[in-house]
Amino acid sequence: MTELKPTLTLMQGLGLLTSALLGTGVFMLPELTVRTAGTSALWGWLVLILAILPVALSFGQLGRRYPHAGGASHFVEMAFGRIQGRIVGWLFLALLPVGLPAAMEMAIWFLDSLISMSEFQQVVAKVVLLLLILAVNLRGIRLSGAIQTIISVTVCSVIFLLTWLALTDTGPEAVHQYHPFDVSGIELGAVAAAAALAFWSFIGVEALAHVSAEFRNPQRDFPLALVIGVLVVGLVYALGTWLVLSYPDAHTPDTPAMVVLFDRLIGSWGGLCIGLFGFLSCIATMNIYHASTSRMLWSLASIWRCSSGA
Repeated sequence: MTELKPTLTLMQGLGLLTSALLGTGVFMLPELTVRTAGTSALWGWLVLILAILPVALSFGQLGRRYPHAGGASHFVEMAFGRIQGRIVGWLFLALLPVGLPAAMEMAIWFLDSLISMSEFQQVVAKVVLLLLILAVNLRGIRLSGAIQTIISVTVCSVIFLLTWLALTDTGPEAVHQYHPFDVSGIELGAVAAAAALAFWSFIGVEALAHVSAEFRNPQRDFPLALVIGVLVVGLVYALGTWLVLSYPDAHTPDTPAMVVLFDRLIGSWGGLCIGLFGFLSCIATMNIYHASTSRMLWSLASIWRCSSGA
């Protein structure tokens, strides 16, 4: 796979992964898990993080030793044969018609919360988004890594800032009665339900394997990007869940809890800021879908040319 240019640094790879995993759910999933599991939601996230870490470690070691644009399909091919590897590759490609439209719909939902659009305008916006993502990917993975690093740092900073402000909040509306390490009210069924719902946030951890060959130093940086990325993303989601649990009166049927918390802790720009950051996070998810899929197609095409003797 010598045609691929190794340009990604550790920070850019970390930005690609964290922005992709934070993606469509960073401002929604914490509230959804709390609505599903109540005070057991945070433990659901902790259980999920512990379950995902071995997966990240496995992909990290595979990508370190066998960097390839085929990602998981290449690893399966090496272990079980070409047919099984191709099946996994085509299964990954089959996710594109499901994952990309879902991410795009959520991106348009966030955008519509910023600027109200008609149905025709939403269609135009979707076409423009696809063209922009195509243009970014044509410039190479280095540009994608730089853009998504900025997005991930911004989104993480928002959650960290909200957490700090909540910890130092002494106003009359501050509620600090939730103790995350109090296990007396934990229900195993609720923890499992929260973990199952939260699993959506880590779909995509395997996508970074498709760009493993484009790291400058994949032996060192690729496994670090995966493990650190999973830990950072898990921390951000856990903090978001703690915020929602700490302010139970922020749960309203019409307004996302993160918007209410932003308004309360920072100012009156919650809807605008959360809408903008949510939109950018969805764009990052769409971009990594596109980048991974293009490399998967290129890998399958290379296999086809080799097998046909072209």
